Amino acid sequence: MNDIKVSVILPVFNAEKTLKTAIDSILEQTYKNFELIIINDGSNDLSEAIIKEYKDHRLKYFINEVNKGLIYTLNKAVSLCKGEYIARMDSDDISAKNRLETQVRYLTLHPDILAVGTARSIFGENVKRKIQCFPENFDDIKAYMFLACPIVHPSVMMRRDVFFKYNIRYDEHYRNMEDYKLWYDIMQIGKIANISEPLLFYRISKEQVSTKYKVNQMIGNKLFRREIMSTYLLSKGINIDERIINWELIHEISHLKLQTIDDAKMIASILFVCCLSVHDNKGLGLIKFLYSLVWTKRFFHCKYIGGIIIHYLHLKRLDYLSI
Repeated sequence: MNDIKVSVILPVFNAEKTLKTAIDSILEQTYKNFELIIINDGSNDLSEAIIKEYKDHRLKYFINEVNKGLIYTLNKAVSLCKGEYIARMDSDDISAKNRLETQVRYLTLHPDILAVGTARSIFGENVKRKIQCFPENFDDIKAYMFLACPIVHPSVMMRRDVFFKYNIRYDEHYRNMEDYKLWYDIMQIGKIANISEPLLFYRISKEQVSTKYKVNQMIGNKLFRREIMSTYLLSKGINIDERIINWELIHEISHLKLQTIDDAKMIASILFVCCLSVHDNKGLGLIKFLYSLVWTKRFFHCKYIGGIIIHYLHLKRLDYLSI
């Protein structure tokens, strides 16, 4: 019988500067029943020497002889996991000492939640420290998916069954946004959540993937948001010819991060933006004019709220977009 509760997966590639701190933060957890699966993805620095210094029986070390990339390495790590839960960790971040304990308790108390992330404390050289929180309940997360990735990847803990019962894996077609796609896939079978406590210290540096591939990631995220918006609208019976939709405008408006957001607001917002984006509909001239006024007001902090107001005043007249 397997008695390991948590498998922590830690991919490593040329991380000699920060690796020891990351490993120590896992091995020093208040929660002790875990295995730490480290996969060295073809590093050519001192990463391997650092890993081999550890004699802790919970640390299990594997090697990719050549660099295979993050997605391949994550899927390999998942296949090696024996725990009931799978936690992610990055080689340049630091986990709070009570991270695993807190997340195990949360998943135990909430059997309907398949994956849970946490808030993060951002730090780094010449970086202003701040705490970043994310939506906690599932309804808010569903709405936030239209704006941005709803869970910090190295903060997450997931049920192992997500991968093995439902045959879900990190998708090679979504490079540099594999986590975003993973959350979307998990949400098709169950709920995800976040804990408001910052249990991950998230390092900002020039070496991290999100910095190196920032432009590609931004482009990819925009395309993915377009994909999930299209799917969402189709689920509402709204099928608009994509050739006449201004998706750049949709991205500009929907990618506004607000403190309070819900599914109903996002329905109104997205449908309204789609309404604005139908270029050949002459009846929308007044709406476009009113919205342009709102959009250009610098003091109008929650810009899409203006869109929602106008939406409720005018959109109901457009039967093909009614909700």
